[in-house]
Amino acid sequence: DLFLNGSSKYGLYNKFTRDDIYDVDTRYCKLHKSNLNVNQDIYNLCKMYEKNLGELPKIMKTEEDSKQHCRYLTFWINDRIRNNFKTHNVPMVKQNIIIQKFLSVSHLVNKDLSDNQCKYIHNRNIDFGLWKNWKDLYDYIRNKDNIPGKIKSNERLCKIYQEYYAHIENIYENYKNECCPTEIRKCPKGIHFNEWCSENNILTKLECEYSQKVTEDLEESSKIDSAHPAGEEDSRTNSAIAEIALYSQGRSIHNGDITSDKTNDYIIPSVVFSVVAASSLLFLLYKFTTVGSMINSKILRRKINNNNFNEHTLSFLSDYPDNIHFDSRNDGFHVSYQPD
Repeated sequence: DLFLNGSSKYGLYNKFTRDDIYDVDTRYCKLHKSNLNVNQDIYNLCKMYEKNLGELPKIMKTEEDSKQHCRYLTFWINDRIRNNFKTHNVPMVKQNIIIQKFLSVSHLVNKDLSDNQCKYIHNRNIDFGLWKNWKDLYDYIRNKDNIPGKIKSNERLCKIYQEYYAHIENIYENYKNECCPTEIRKCPKGIHFNEWCSENNILTKLECEYSQKVTEDLEESSKIDSAHPAGEEDSRTNSAIAEIALYSQGRSIHNGDITSDKTNDYIIPSVVFSVVAASSLLFLLYKFTTVGSMINSKILRRKINNNNFNEHTLSFLSDYPDNIHFDSRNDGFHVSYQPD
């Protein structure tokens, strides 16, 4: 809908949504009310469809091509039924019953029409997902002249247009492969899409400035890569990896957190000098002052304390190794309490 809203041709679907059906029953849907009461929305949809089918030429009077009238109504009703089944999670058994009732209403209404008949089309070989794809293709073809203005004035639409067009192109290719060589039961006969097989340039891929800019940037990048030798390429790769690592830490090479190699040249020598100076000072204190003697005394005392156990103590420790913690900073040890 992003590419289609605002188009007068796409807006014709809105004419089928009506408010004059909620407080009254219609002639033929009323006959199937018990089967259509799976949810109130599907019964109201049946009443809309019955009225729209009976008044189709009047509703679609702004569309001069009469063969488009039935196509619009067919795509509209199948899409609305599909959405209802999905929204209300209608079981497959109930779905089949509802579809049969819509076929019956279509048959009865068309019997009353002298011309401009439009039969409801559905069979087991065409599921609602396929109808949705055909509607997407039909809407693109009908509204493709309106899309250029959309993508030129909206950068977001311009960015996603390529994906949208690929989706449409894939549907069209599948239709040509399955329905154009020979008509099979999966192809929609009643709405006569023969021109989809015979017309040239039925799909027109559009261009937008954003898409062209992306293509040009990619081509320029490719040229730059081919112009640099392998060594420089490795250097650029390492730089890119470094930038990714910095990005994961919330920093960027380009945002000023990392300034330049010259800054690092000043920082690294300063750090090394500080470490060397501190180490030298500690060595002098240990070697030529009373601090060294104190350290030796403490270490020697600790070694003595560690060995200051008698046989009874060692026996006790070996019996309860998991519950005892020895602290080398004093003369004692601790026994942790373990409840039964």
